[in-house]
Amino acid sequence: MVHLTPRYVLDAALWIQICDKKTLEVDFSREGIRIHLPTHQDFSSYYSVPRNKLGDIFYDMEKQQLIETKERSGKWTTPKGNQLVADIIEKKYRKQASAILNEKLLKALILRLRSSKPDRLKGKSRNKSDKESSFDNKEISNPLNEKLSKYIFCTSCHEQISTNDRRRKYCDKCRPVKKSRKRNRLHE
Repeated sequence: MVHLTPRYVLDAALWIQICDKKTLEVDFSREGIRIHLPTHQDFSSYYSVPRNKLGDIFYDMEKQQLIETKERSGKWTTPKGNQLVADIIEKKYRKQASAILNEKLLKALILRLRSSKPDRLKGKSRNKSDKESSFDNKEISNPLNEKLSKYIFCTSCHEQISTNDRRRKYCDKCRPVKKSRKRNRLHE
């Protein structure tokens, strides 16, 4: 039996997804990017590894902050794990992955996996000044997010509001009450 290492497990996960199932489940969010790993059942059926041995290696990988387990959605890579995944895809499964994604998208995915920020791992809290400085330095610069969240100023209190609705003139606190609501409140 093969000695299970984190690199071997991630390699096996990518083989199951890219070569056998011909899919790759990737999650993009504000926090970063992550790749979904196959279930324990898939690992044990493909590689004949006992479930308790798999549990041990997954526990070690979580301690090394390579993966994280979400209650209902399964196991996902962390920014540190993304570095390993990018290496494996680039060196071993580039041809198969480009057949699924295409070459341009694969290059963008590998670049995004490599640029994951390890300081955003679960358990590390950032204080308010860290968050403000990251926005000032434009660390998280995504033109799509900039298009979606434009800022307007409330005409009443002049507070800045993030919204997609260009017709909006007031913040939630200053928004005028509709006439029907005024009537209902008077009769109560």
